Amino acid sequence: MELIYSVKHIFDDSTQQGCLSQYNVIKFHIPAYQRGYKWSSNTNGAVTILLNDLWEAFNKSPDKEYYLQYITVKQNTKEKYLELIDGQQRITTLSILLSVCAQLFNTENLTKNKLHYAVRSSFFNDFFFNNTNLNQLINTKDWSSFISDEEEYNKQDIFHFYEAAKKVNSFIKGETKNSNDFYNFILNNVKVIVNAVEEHIESETVFKNLNSNKVPLTEVELIKGLFITRVGRSYKNTNSKSFIEITETRARIGQQWDEITNWANTPEISSFYFNGKTGMHQLLSLVAICKGYKTKGNKADFPLFNFFLNEGDFVVVFDNLLYTYRILTDWFYNNNKYHLIGFVRFVKNSKCNTLVFLSELLKLQTKPELVNHLKEKRAKLIEGDVKLLRYGDDDDKIHAILLYLNIFHKELKEGKESNQSTFRYDFCAFIKEKWTLEHIFPQSPEGKKAVLTENNKKEIYEILGGRETLDLEILEILAKDKRDESEKEKYYKLLQSADYLNSIGNMCLLTGSDNSSNGCMFFKEKRVNMLKRIQKGSFVPKHTFDVFSKMISGIEKHDIETWNKEDIKKHLIWISTNINEVAL
Repeated sequence: MELIYSVKHIFDDSTQQGCLSQYNVIKFHIPAYQRGYKWSSNTNGAVTILLNDLWEAFNKSPDKEYYLQYITVKQNTKEKYLELIDGQQRITTLSILLSVCAQLFNTENLTKNKLHYAVRSSFFNDFFFNNTNLNQLINTKDWSSFISDEEEYNKQDIFHFYEAAKKVNSFIKGETKNSNDFYNFILNNVKVIVNAVEEHIESETVFKNLNSNKVPLTEVELIKGLFITRVGRSYKNTNSKSFIEITETRARIGQQWDEITNWANTPEISSFYFNGKTGMHQLLSLVAICKGYKTKGNKADFPLFNFFLNEGDFVVVFDNLLYTYRILTDWFYNNNKYHLIGFVRFVKNSKCNTLVFLSELLKLQTKPELVNHLKEKRAKLIEGDVKLLRYGDDDDKIHAILLYLNIFHKELKEGKESNQSTFRYDFCAFIKEKWTLEHIFPQSPEGKKAVLTENNKKEIYEILGGRETLDLEILEILAKDKRDESEKEKYYKLLQSADYLNSIGNMCLLTGSDNSSNGCMFFKEKRVNMLKRIQKGSFVPKHTFDVFSKMISGIEKHDIETWNKEDIKKHLIWISTNINEVAL
């Protein structure tokens, strides 16, 4: 089956291009569970809007295709019809439009007997598929005179039929000046997207879901249908077995599509490449961007679908999709590329976390070229003197360096340092858990209703340079059992103004939830939190683990419950030394 049909072919049951022909049926059927026809023909009504939109599209680009919203159908092989589950208002209006045009232009009514109403079949057949009665309907001046002799016609949906017919007639005669070119534009350039559901699916269930906006036909599904139909047709062998070959090709494409979709939508892939968005849509966008696509238009206009639709060679485009999928898969499972790509994408406020950046990587032809490009990006993110970095002023740079140390660290193999990393950094957990900067020694020790212990006070004295360096007011404030908010703020400002407390030597990465739970805890409590995470098997970056285990080279390990000024100094020296020595 095709996915897209012209208005001419949507009602066609006699040629190979016809929608009805391809489903081996003879008409559309509007079941009784559907609401009656109710498109209004007043100034702002749906019929008027449709006519104006078609006329505007014709005047703007008479040679271009114009797409209506999709319809949803279900084949009934026994009764030989397509059941209209969604889209009956559009199909009915098109049938009225073509019926009126056929009379005005004295041509065949392509919709005759192609639309069957379970409820209003008699009226629709009598007045739209019969020129004499249609002429009577159009030329009746008002509704009251029309129903005066036929009271059974006094129904809301029949009223809208009547109004629509008169509106179309006046529009074609007035706005278009009986333009035969406009009529041909409607027949050949106006397209309808057909979404078919399986015969075993309950129609009323689908109808309820569609009309409650629970199961919309997504742009990805439309593109899938486009590739399956167009690529399958492109592989057609006209000499022999064409139908079997097309069917087999379409089945193969469907399987490949499902395989790619499952891959793209997994959390690990979606978070790594597509920022957690719908993976398949993002992958298709990436393929399109590589071919010059720029996001534009409202989502309801299906801009990505229309971009692919206008591509000439669908086999080439589908091959591009397969190629992109395979390249991204290769990068993801190659530790070296995985870590380089992940690093440059997920440092704080990265400008590389876009599909455009991925498209630039895909354009690099050789593996060395790709790796060298990523290394250059990485070098720029960590360049500079780490000793000069300060929290509040250089957060992005601090975040980049700490992430770098967590990803690109040396490992030991048989007691020797190895430059070949065997671990994989868990970017999915890193993104999901929102790992961010955290002070190891707190700046606001009594936040979140914390109460200072005597040991806490000793740590504060020490970090601020000792009791002998503090003025009497601060000593008196800290000596109290409890402090009011103004008193807390006085010694907080002293802590926050201590240059070394805002250096990278007092920073590490913690999750958003741990930052919240740790609050203003001291090193001992934060250490316990980290150990609990590790015991649960949760992700903890190596550098963060080493900090709270005091496994940083040069830091004294005899006191594993406090973090002091000397630890900050040694940690800073360690970072400064290792930032240029850590190997890939």
